[in-house]
Amino acid sequence: MNYYQSPNSSPANGNRRPTRVKPFVWLLILVLMAGWSSVAWVGYVMADPILAWAAGAATTVVDGGAGVAETWGGKQAGETVKLVGSSGFISQAYGLASMIVKPLIVIVWGLGMVALFMLPMLAMILGRIVGRLR
Repeated sequence: MNYYQSPNSSPANGNRRPTRVKPFVWLLILVLMAGWSSVAWVGYVMADPILAWAAGAATTVVDGGAGVAETWGGKQAGETVKLVGSSGFISQAYGLASMIVKPLIVIVWGLGMVALFMLPMLAMILGRIVGRLR
């Protein structure tokens, strides 16, 4: 009896279904998990610099918008834009995003790891279902 053959199947009847996942598949899954972890780690490390860059760019755009408002709408329009204080909104949005992004990256990483771990078992189940439909 072959290691990958169920006890009640024989080559004579052609019923050879693997009951366990092959070691090569687990090695491939392990490599995919390492790659997924690397991608998640790079995203986790780069989250703060990217958010800081975006906040800086948004502040520059808002400051430029105040100048444009003053140019097109007069001094009163420029003062109104400055009075609204959009930079406070940007700093609050930056704080919220920095508070949400890193835990979200960890959650997505965890879900990806679970999905990669379940992939061989789901493939076996789907293979059996497709085999029964034939």
